[in-house]
Amino acid sequence: MLTLLCDLGSAVKSVGGVILAFVVLMFMVLVHEAGHYAAGRILKFQINEFSVGMGPKLLQKTRKDGQKFTLRLLPLGGYCAFEGEDEDNNNPRAFNAQAPWKRLIVLFSGAFCNFISALLICVILFSCYGETVAKVNYVFDYAPAYTQSSLQSGDILYEINGKQVFVLDDISRYMDDDTLDVVVIRNGEKVEIKGLSKSTFTNNYVATIKGDIYTTSSEQSVVPGGVIYRVNNHIMEAGQNVVAYLNAPGKDNKIVISTNAGCYLFNIETDEFIDSFKLGDNNGVVYVESVNKTYSSNTRVLIVGDSVVKVNGVILQSGDNLSDALVKDADNVLSVIDNQGKYHDYTLTYDQIQQSLTFSTEQYKGLGISVAYDNYKFSFGKSLARTFPYCGEVAMLVLRTLGGLFTGLVGFDQIGGPITTISITSQIVSTFNMQSILTLIVLISVNLGVFNLLPVPSLDGCRMVFVIIEWIRGKPVNRKIEGIVNGLGLILLIGFMIIVDLLKL
Repeated sequence: MLTLLCDLGSAVKSVGGVILAFVVLMFMVLVHEAGHYAAGRILKFQINEFSVGMGPKLLQKTRKDGQKFTLRLLPLGGYCAFEGEDEDNNNPRAFNAQAPWKRLIVLFSGAFCNFISALLICVILFSCYGETVAKVNYVFDYAPAYTQSSLQSGDILYEINGKQVFVLDDISRYMDDDTLDVVVIRNGEKVEIKGLSKSTFTNNYVATIKGDIYTTSSEQSVVPGGVIYRVNNHIMEAGQNVVAYLNAPGKDNKIVISTNAGCYLFNIETDEFIDSFKLGDNNGVVYVESVNKTYSSNTRVLIVGDSVVKVNGVILQSGDNLSDALVKDADNVLSVIDNQGKYHDYTLTYDQIQQSLTFSTEQYKGLGISVAYDNYKFSFGKSLARTFPYCGEVAMLVLRTLGGLFTGLVGFDQIGGPITTISITSQIVSTFNMQSILTLIVLISVNLGVFNLLPVPSLDGCRMVFVIIEWIRGKPVNRKIEGIVNGLGLILLIGFMIIVDLLKL
């Protein structure tokens, strides 16, 4: 019954999120089509129909000049239908009867409106809510002395080697060079740091754990966003139902939650957990969306992936063997850095370590810092100035992702079609977090703009290529050939989107 009630609540929430997702996506597609419509009206093209939605017609209004405004059943975008788009037409106002430069403007205007809307929404986002930024979370004491004296915890990474830093994908892409000139924001002021050098470090990761290993730490509370790592003795995997691993009603549960300070153990009775916790799902990862009571713990849990950097207070240097640093017949203090970049000490006997833990070693090049993400509100002028390069970075991210499909750096399972887009959008909008919703609109608006300008059959970019060829040749490509190319392209595009969605299942 408990599982049924939780699933029902999740379903109701999902339905609301999906409806909102369709509204958000419809808005962005209609902005695109409105761009085509506005340009066509200004340049005196004959427009037969402007449709909101696809499929069977629900409502229709016809203007005196014959233009139809239609509301259709399926909320899957819309279209702006011009007279004579795919054929030669004697009507002087037909699409293909217009000068090539006019057609290029009309075709480009859809993407242009997506870009303009992204910029406007980005201004609102940055000015009202701030921007997600990368900051120095911790400067480790094994970092080079110059790094330790130059960087401070809380420094916002503003610029690296002349490039403004925007948090869109992996921050490491700004750190390819071995020597870095960095500009940080510290206490509201820009601080320039030159000549930070990357070094080679060795991480000794916890690979496996037998049993539970705890340490007493500062008290932490469950906060929204915390990930459910383990329920009783079960480590949660993507897509699994938390309720299924709870004990019977009236019994306590050992629940490990990743808080903003690491993973902590909480003892919570089953009914209380169900009544107090509202859970969310982010691509299969279950997290605490909200909690209506305060639950605190000072028991920090060692988990797989934690990195041992000191043994008995001595820093493990590059290439040092962790086992060689242990002392037999005595307690050993392992200083561990968790996934939040924070230190925790675990006191264990030599035999405990040998019997309970295994480690894997990995070398990496870096500055010797951990990076966290936070929200920061720049001045209005700076926010305005950052919107243009930010949207440009979003566009480059789209192109890098598409390019990665051909080079093998990006797998088909890492992208998504319409089902995935709606799923992700519904998860974000269902939180009713306006900052997240506006961020999503910016990302998808730029994505739509860039994607539609690609020279892919059936997209605006391909139609523009045919118009340019016609402009250069002085005569059009055979309209039948153009129609076949765009028709086959549409079929292949739909098939591609279905395949990438199936790969997500």
